Amino acid sequence: MSKREDGKNRYLGAYDKPVLKDWIFWLHVGVTVLCCVALAFPTPETAKTSTTPLWIDIVIGGPLVGFIFVYPIALVRRLVRSVIEKRAREAEKRRSVAQSSYLPPLYPAATWPPPMTNQSPRAFWDQPVPLPQPIPNASEYQQPPAWPTEPAPATPPTVVPTASTERQVPVAAPVQTPGEGAPPQQPVEITDITRNTSDDVVLDNARTRLPYPIARTVRAYQINGDPFQSYELLLELGETVSVCVGALSAAWLRAHQPSNPAMVVFLDRMHGGISQGAWHELISAASNAMRDNENAIPNFVTGVSRSKKTRDLVEILREIVTERNRWAHGARPTTKGEALARAATLKPAIDEMVRKISFLGQHRWLLIRNAAYVPRQTHFVVDYGAAMGDHPDFEVHRLTSTTPVATENFYVHFGNEFMDLSPFIVYRYCSHCHSPEVFFADRIRDSGAVLKSFARGHEEFDQALFDEFEALKGA
Repeated sequence: MSKREDGKNRYLGAYDKPVLKDWIFWLHVGVTVLCCVALAFPTPETAKTSTTPLWIDIVIGGPLVGFIFVYPIALVRRLVRSVIEKRAREAEKRRSVAQSSYLPPLYPAATWPPPMTNQSPRAFWDQPVPLPQPIPNASEYQQPPAWPTEPAPATPPTVVPTASTERQVPVAAPVQTPGEGAPPQQPVEITDITRNTSDDVVLDNARTRLPYPIARTVRAYQINGDPFQSYELLLELGETVSVCVGALSAAWLRAHQPSNPAMVVFLDRMHGGISQGAWHELISAASNAMRDNENAIPNFVTGVSRSKKTRDLVEILREIVTERNRWAHGARPTTKGEALARAATLKPAIDEMVRKISFLGQHRWLLIRNAAYVPRQTHFVVDYGAAMGDHPDFEVHRLTSTTPVATENFYVHFGNEFMDLSPFIVYRYCSHCHSPEVFFADRIRDSGAVLKSFARGHEEFDQALFDEFEALKGA
């Protein structure tokens, strides 16, 4: 680390930054003040030998004596620091050379790469994601196909020798069903910690069908090989789902019930920072408000409510929050085995949560790139990026709409309605990543909104969104 980066020896090559926290600087100040006082009030025994005025002796003599006596001390400290830093760099270089001399293989040769089957769940990646049609009617809107269950392992082909040649021709083995005498298949435990996460059908579907913030977190979990990071990514996935479903709930309440008590409390809490519990309360309030509302988001109530086989979404999210609070307050896994075990304990709740929010795949997130009004046809031509799936580059498409939309805003498209997610979820330039990122509103501070990115948690300050939140509070 350079001197300019860590603040050491920043001023005059000897004093640290911030200078008010440098003890040598205060020693310099003390010696200077002491010398100035001594010159200002000479003792009777001290005869004045100079013909210059007293105030010149004080202004020049005091700082000069302080500099002469203290600055060499700062230079000695700088020399000692340089010696210590040089030894530390040499020791780090020796350790890196020693570690690079032997790199053990990450996986045994017999087990890596893992065998691929003909029915690999990765085939879902090749399937095209359905995109929204130009203003479909509610009656014509087709539900996406149901997510498939765990595929059965492929049966090895039977080798049959031919009579004409010595070449052997592989013939596929006949497919047997349980009714034809085939042995019943053993259920596969998807939370087994020894299993490759890329074979998880539930999360594979989430990567291609759910909105980008959720799909991106799922992809990060599936490609990660570190047990500690995988465990933390499961916790992050729970937080991302809370924000995305909560933002959808807030957008619906703003459009149809702006005076809902849960919405009023949520806006008041923005000044102190939004916790996951605040998003959960919005989800519950929106679900209760949509039950008998003709403008309800399709399948929202069914997706977040309790059923005979599953819990309600808020209960699942609170279970994940409990584990996250345990992680955040000093009970983090200390070994890889403990991280694997705790991730395996948390995985069933994650799978249940992802199945509950599968309805989000029916309502496309659109990032509006451009919107132009066509006067003669009385509609808008909208160019948008489909923010679905785990790819950060949203494919651009075009549709026509009779509803005006704002550029660079996220909209949820269902039926004939375009629901604006701003100011809860926005698309902004990240000064840390130097690229556009998806942000969510975290809190309000100093007449501005503090945004936090889904990808890396970077924070940005947006003053324009503050006016939107104030307008919501006054609505």
